[in-house]
Amino acid sequence: MHTLPRGLWDTTVSFTAEMTNIENGLEWVIKAPMGLVQTSFWRIVPAEERDKVEEPATELVIVEDVEIKASRLLVGTVKGKCESNYKGIHAKFLAHLKELEA
Repeated sequence: MHTLPRGLWDTTVSFTAEMTNIENGLEWVIKAPMGLVQTSFWRIVPAEERDKVEEPATELVIVEDVEIKASRLLVGTVKGKCESNYKGIHAKFLAHLKELEA
C-alpha cells in the first residue's frame, strides 16, 4: 500500500475473510492488521429498490453496502481501494451468476 507512510504497512498484506450466506446475498467480513475490520453485504435486489441508478434499470441488481472500522490513518486508503476495485469484483460476481443461470 503505497499511500501509507513508508514502513507502516508492507506492500503485501495478509488478512482473514469470513463469508456467510444471507437471505438475498452474502455477508463478507475482512479482518486485517492494525485493527481493520471491513464488513460488506452483497445483496441482489430488484432494480427499483436501488437508491442510485447509474445505468439503465434491469430486473435485478447487485448492491454492496460496506462498513469500514479502522483508524483514521487507514480509512481513506481502504475506502479508496474499495471504490477502485468494486466494478471489477461486481463484474466477476455477475459473470459467475450468469454461468449458474445457463
